[in-house]
Amino acid sequence: MEKLKGLIKRNKTLHNIIKYILDNTVRTYTSFKRNRIFLKNGKDALAQADKAFAALNIEYWLEYGTLLGAVREKGFIAHDVDIDLGLLLYDYSENIGVLFEKFGFKKVRQMSIDEGRYGLEESYCYKGVTVDLFYFTQKDDRMYNHVFEGIPGKGWEETIKELGGLIVKEIYFPNDTVIKIDLFGKKYPVPNNAKEHLKAFYGDSFMIRNKKWNPNTMANNVVILKDKIGDCISY
Repeated sequence: MEKLKGLIKRNKTLHNIIKYILDNTVRTYTSFKRNRIFLKNGKDALAQADKAFAALNIEYWLEYGTLLGAVREKGFIAHDVDIDLGLLLYDYSENIGVLFEKFGFKKVRQMSIDEGRYGLEESYCYKGVTVDLFYFTQKDDRMYNHVFEGIPGKGWEETIKELGGLIVKEIYFPNDTVIKIDLFGKKYPVPNNAKEHLKAFYGDSFMIRNKKWNPNTMANNVVILKDKIGDCISY
């Protein structure tokens, strides 16, 4: 066994192949497990988030994959693993965390730009389901939010060590009002022109299922902010 370990360590190509196989095996299993939990508890998590926002008296809307599922599938996307919600950065306050905890959520992560003044994303967990809150800023006829990534081929820890933070991507959508639609026997908020909203990110063919869709290479409304760095705090 020690000889085998030594061989793998000395042979960079073999080491990379084995690492790739192990990483993808773990990633596949983790995704499968998260999906099972999501399909079991996702509706409950969404309903609790809706109650929390009602108590806060803050407007929010279904976003990204959750919005896509509501419009295209009339439910959740079958292979999804989390819930995506949008709200305005203007409405942020510490009361959001307080109320979410009151309704059974635990805050697990926060990512910010300029200490949250320019951009913010929060993640909460409810019964094993992650709920991501994407904070938007309105500007003229558009609005934008941010996502955070590592250097291609490197993890977040490596990226933070090398850059001092995470890569920031700014994503633009048409500015819109919010309406409510029927979903899971309840009323949930979505952008008034949800199809145009989805088209901005997923493209004209968003109504066609595509498991290979990759936001890193296929989204058209994304700009990398070279003058900004994302800070990440895990709880």
